[in-house]
Amino acid sequence: MKKTILTLSSVLGLTFMAHGQATTAAVGYNTVTCLPNSDTIVSVPFLNTTDSISTTVSGSPSGSGSSATFTMANVSGLTTDQYSNLYYVRFTSGQLEGEIYQITGNTATTVTIDTLDASGATRTMIEDGNKFTIYKFWTLGTLFPPSTQATLVPAPSVFAGTANSSIQLPDFDAIGTNKNPKRKFYIFNDQWNEVGKSGSANDTILWPDRHFIIRHTAGVTNPTTYRPTGTVMFGDSVIPLSVNDTSSQDNFVAIPRPIDVKIKDLGFITSGAEKNFEPRDSGFDGIFDQIFVFDNSDPNTQNRNPESRYYFDGPTQTWKKFVSSGDSGDVGDEVISPSQGIVIRKAKGTNGVVFWTNPSTYNN
Repeated sequence: MKKTILTLSSVLGLTFMAHGQATTAAVGYNTVTCLPNSDTIVSVPFLNTTDSISTTVSGSPSGSGSSATFTMANVSGLTTDQYSNLYYVRFTSGQLEGEIYQITGNTATTVTIDTLDASGATRTMIEDGNKFTIYKFWTLGTLFPPSTQATLVPAPSVFAGTANSSIQLPDFDAIGTNKNPKRKFYIFNDQWNEVGKSGSANDTILWPDRHFIIRHTAGVTNPTTYRPTGTVMFGDSVIPLSVNDTSSQDNFVAIPRPIDVKIKDLGFITSGAEKNFEPRDSGFDGIFDQIFVFDNSDPNTQNRNPESRYYFDGPTQTWKKFVSSGDSGDVGDEVISPSQGIVIRKAKGTNGVVFWTNPSTYNN
């Protein structure tokens, strides 16, 4: 049974309608059941608009390496570095539309971002008049306030081994496939703690295009509920996908959308110069990309295997998935639920990053 529910509601006059109808700004929530003795693979399909600013780039950017600094039009009086590290820029026009970059500093009128591109090429794509919004990252402390949240069961002591609930972050930088989570967090004494480290982990960032894992051990006897709430993202979302030249590469990603998204509507390009998803050209083709989707409603399951493995079939130009026998037929209308974490397994190829533009299936 499908465990994810979406409700987009009218709040202070903000409304939302999907699939091409007229809209204004929208807020909403959805709920996911987290089962005992199980992993629940989730994401945050809503924006955190705390202290947000929407404006445009004024003039040309400056900087060196992966750093880019630019002036914000009609913005002044900001406190130095008030947006540093826990905020990001999301471009909504120009060559970088749909892309997000972490803010590393600001002055009263300028902002500096990390483009993750040491060549400086990305910096040159930022142009006068480009629209952007500054958003605050969701963190462990803001998405799951330690003293009030009810999704995770707090540990009875500071020792990590006593924790029956944890948040686990995949190893986003590891090369290869089937990698174990890299970082683990638990609540004790109204504070998030990271296994193997001291001090508060409340400010640990949860990126909007990456998923994380809520793990309950057998010590949790009843299901809990994960209920993210926030503002709906409109427009394109550009998600980077790593490729390496020695093996297939797993990308632990998420779709920042508050509604079901059909496989055929994900926005992958399977041919031509802009191709970002390698199709399967025949039954003998071993070099092709896959989408792994997990079933969070399967009980008593940790270290989940994917329930469905989708691929694009070149000869028929349709989306298919692996089944126990026979041919699945066209499964492009099957959906990924809101807050669902997925894995994009990129086939071995040219070392680097490809960019996947996930289009909005609703308009503002």
